[in-house]
Amino acid sequence: MQEKISLGQFSKLVAAIIIATVFLTLPRRLAITAQWDSPFSLLIGYGAAWFTGFIVIWISLKHPQDTFVGYSKKILGPYLGWLFGAMVFLVIMNLSVLTIRLAGITYTVAGYTKTPIIIFSGVTVLLAVWVLKEGIEVLGRVAEMFYIPLVLSIILLSLSVLNKVELDNLLPVLAFGPEPVLKGAILAFSTGVEHVFLTGLLISMLQDLNKKVYAAHLYGVFIGSFMILLMVIFTIGVFSVDDVKRFYLPPYQLAKVVEIGSFINGVEVILLGIWTIASFLEVTIFLYISVMIISQLLNVSYRDILVPLAYLFLFMSLAPVDNHQVENEFSFVGQYGIIPMALLFVLIMVPGQLIYQKSRRNKHEAEGDSNK
Repeated sequence: MQEKISLGQFSKLVAAIIIATVFLTLPRRLAITAQWDSPFSLLIGYGAAWFTGFIVIWISLKHPQDTFVGYSKKILGPYLGWLFGAMVFLVIMNLSVLTIRLAGITYTVAGYTKTPIIIFSGVTVLLAVWVLKEGIEVLGRVAEMFYIPLVLSIILLSLSVLNKVELDNLLPVLAFGPEPVLKGAILAFSTGVEHVFLTGLLISMLQDLNKKVYAAHLYGVFIGSFMILLMVIFTIGVFSVDDVKRFYLPPYQLAKVVEIGSFINGVEVILLGIWTIASFLEVTIFLYISVMIISQLLNVSYRDILVPLAYLFLFMSLAPVDNHQVENEFSFVGQYGIIPMALLFVLIMVPGQLIYQKSRRNKHEAEGDSNK
């Protein structure tokens, strides 16, 4: 069982988590918040998320053998470091439960109302557990395998509806000033920054850890963000802001209007298959982050707690809530969980790392003087 991945696999995992997390749902949430300014909000929010990831990489390269839980204990001390890791786990645990729930809801919204959600969610969790039992390298290979189909499906969907875009639907821009843009940017940042925790875990598992990881991370963020940007622009361009607000899964509705010639339609079924792949990657990645963090906090092997934790998350996801409650919980966890954790990381870990470096340097200098 391999526990190392390549830079290429790392960049594809970063892109995959960005695409899979919000591919179907973010266009609607942005339309409600930022309306016609949604594309600008997305670019600002995901740009800030990339910068946060850049900081995580900078600190991680200082501690190449540790994940962020490990070096948090070094920088903040064992107790504060452990507490910070526990806070991150609680946030990611909530996201894991919500993504498992969303994996089942997607099929209900698509019309498969007679099949219980537990069937769709349960199968996804079983597949995720099987992959993670085999090791992180297998997850990297799965992401590599499905990366091209996932990206191509979004590009082809966008090209297929290009003739249906009405420019008037994309206007007016900045009609209500900067406030909607900034509100939308906060929403985009809260979703885009989720990949940062994956980045912090994967750095120590790269086969050849060097400064090329910055470029690999940038590539993953760029591709992931661009795919989401396409969905935001084309759903608004084809339907209008008001319609996108009304649709629960705007890209799924977008696929329904695709007609190639006069004989090919029903592309939404293909998109649903692609979403199944994205949903599987999403659940697997969030489950991996959760299990790895708690295993490091408890000093146990992640394989020993993988199965019980996965089934705990599955049953937590079956709580009787409707689709819009799930959407609201995503927003709540993002704004009051993900964003505070990201800000804490920047405001505490960066000064802490600088102090840690200075204390280590002073210690080495003192040891050198004592040896003279």
